[in-house]
Amino acid sequence: MKTIKKLALKLDDFASDYGLVFDRSVIRNTCQKLSGELKGYEVHFSVKSFPHLDFLKVIAPFIHGWDVSTKSELDLIRSLMKPEHSLWLTNSSTQVLSLALQVSSKPYFTLDHTTDLTFDYPENVQLGLRLDPYSLLDRGHSRYGFMLSQLDSLPVHLKKRIKYLHAHCPGMIGGSELNGMRSAMEKILADFPGVELINLGGGLTNANIDSFEMLQEIHPTPKLAIEPGRWFSEAAGSAFTKIHSIYEKGGDLYLVSQLSVEAHLKWGRGMSYTFINQGPQNNQAYQKLIYSSSNALETDRIVMKQTPGALSLSVGDWLVLEGVPGYAVAWNHQFNGVAEAPIYFIE
Repeated sequence: MKTIKKLALKLDDFASDYGLVFDRSVIRNTCQKLSGELKGYEVHFSVKSFPHLDFLKVIAPFIHGWDVSTKSELDLIRSLMKPEHSLWLTNSSTQVLSLALQVSSKPYFTLDHTTDLTFDYPENVQLGLRLDPYSLLDRGHSRYGFMLSQLDSLPVHLKKRIKYLHAHCPGMIGGSELNGMRSAMEKILADFPGVELINLGGGLTNANIDSFEMLQEIHPTPKLAIEPGRWFSEAAGSAFTKIHSIYEKGGDLYLVSQLSVEAHLKWGRGMSYTFINQGPQNNQAYQKLIYSSSNALETDRIVMKQTPGALSLSVGDWLVLEGVPGYAVAWNHQFNGVAEAPIYFIE
């Protein structure tokens, strides 16, 4: 059964007029698809992209490693760590590393501009180096990662200890960019003789999964890893809200409820919407159709349709948004009179 149908049957059971919902069966399906199509890759999950134990339990059997930044993220996955799971620290600190050494005998720690290059890292800590993806593509620089021009200045003793390279893919990456990044890394491997793995970060979509598959045919060694954060949750995530108010202003039709774009739906992209009617309907014409949160922030809204139209809708009907990523859970918070959104899981 499609998630929207499952959700329609459960809306009245939820103890809230709004919330975020994730379908476990869809999460498992995306995990299985990834396992089948990218068999040669190590799959790491960045806990910050969906820091919720119920979700992490679903994906745990399908991944090879957990990537954490903070103590709270580390605490979330302590009970889920299995002998086959590796532990990776990115955008992290030596304080969190000391805690990670209690969880894993061989944690992986990524060096960046934000980390302490003078720290005496224990020998059992596997060090990696974050590279600037735009520098690899010869397109300037991003905020994170070392530029290729900076690598010569790294201490020699650290270069010898580097076991992996990490370059987080810049957003929606295509095949030519992906190959360009990996080819640029090939040119520096001689400077890092201990490298055993290249982590390509995120950016995986249905549109480019074939490019990731082809990349390991072009560059069979070192082994490749990926961090497909959105991949696991975006197809499974929805947000629902009961419409509390409908009004017309300057020809535009406003639907108002408590679900907040700013507080509950951050980083959503390409979300689709559906209405679930609950009773007698009123025909409503509009120039633009706009959903707005009940808080007073002017920008806390979605322009759902830019062109004139009409629909049948009444106060008390449900609005469901599909394509909500796990990042919405990471961002979820109370804001300006609107409480944090409840999180639900369905099967």
